[in-house]
Amino acid sequence: MTKFEGDLRPVPAARYAILASRWNPRIMDVLVEGARAALLAHGVAENAIDVVRVPGALELPVAAQVLARAGRHAALVALGCVVRG
Repeated sequence: MTKFEGDLRPVPAARYAILASRWNPRIMDVLVEGARAALLAHGVAENAIDVVRVPGALELPVAAQVLARAGRHAALVALGCVVRG
């Protein structure tokens, strides 16, 4: 398995987006908080993080594409969860 590692060095005045589905909030809220904590731990300012919620995992790629094309964020973190029950 290929493994990629590196250090997150925030770009001054850059914005970062966390995209997450609203479906299954018990799991998704923990994932969003973990992503926020990781960004904060690497020096990203609290007010430079946008959390974008979409209805479900299926909408994540479309939302990511819209944000990427807008060009306002240095990085996008997409979080989804598909649970079969």
